[in-house]
Amino acid sequence: MKKLSYFAYKKLIEVSKGKDWSKIEALATGVNDVYSYKIVNGGKTNYFTWWDWWNKCPRPNLAKPGMDTACINKYSPTLSIAVDDNTPEVKITEAIPDFATGQEVDNAGYAKAFKTYTISALNGKAEIPLGIVPLYVTYTGNPPVITSALTSTGTIGTAFSYQITATNSPTSFNAAGLPAGLSVSTGGLISGTPSTIGTSSVTISATNAGGTGSAGLTLSVYSACDVNRDGSTNVVDVQLQVNQALGVAACTSDLNRDGFCNVIDVQRGVNAGLGGQCVLGP
Repeated sequence: MKKLSYFAYKKLIEVSKGKDWSKIEALATGVNDVYSYKIVNGGKTNYFTWWDWWNKCPRPNLAKPGMDTACINKYSPTLSIAVDDNTPEVKITEAIPDFATGQEVDNAGYAKAFKTYTISALNGKAEIPLGIVPLYVTYTGNPPVITSALTSTGTIGTAFSYQITATNSPTSFNAAGLPAGLSVSTGGLISGTPSTIGTSSVTISATNAGGTGSAGLTLSVYSACDVNRDGSTNVVDVQLQVNQALGVAACTSDLNRDGFCNVIDVQRGVNAGLGGQCVLGP
């Protein structure tokens, strides 16, 4: 019995390792004599659950050593646990070694001494039948799925911003293959000032405890003088700049950054169309 207690305690320490106990939540189970505590750590949700069966059924004793299984089966409750809609199943681990005596358990193989199984979740709920053994219930859900747009454009020398978004509560984001001048935060914000013209194939990703989901982002950076963003600066762009200078169209090509679209911007567009550099700033 002492050995079984030792391995049960060892399992509890293992399951509890790394948890932030300041975030533990006592659940209102709605079932008499059933207790459940929830703690989320690193995207993984953990429940510590048990039923005080001895309040309904007699405990074994010397006169009647066997468990009253008929009573247990009659009164065994079911605990309903809410899970994420994308969670297909939960993992159950019994908290007490599945052996009659501690002689059958050793340090090398003790993990196999704890019975584990899965229960399917349906419509955001997992129905867990309880017995005489306390349970550890865990689930991680599915990896994120990218939902942000898979194409984006920017302008060389102009601040750029793009937010990666995804389903299933990501805990971190990443982006590989960004053009020069851009970087990504752990919160998924790609920002900076691009310094090269061209199209980049960027791999954006989001991660949670269930894994990593990724997608390809086509990110095109254009010259500020390429108003219609067709990859070249020509008479069409100059005409668009003239329209902006005349107030016929919204001012989007303020090349000298004076707050207006005027003849200076048009002249710079003409120079760029003739093969010169697209000059930005005063």
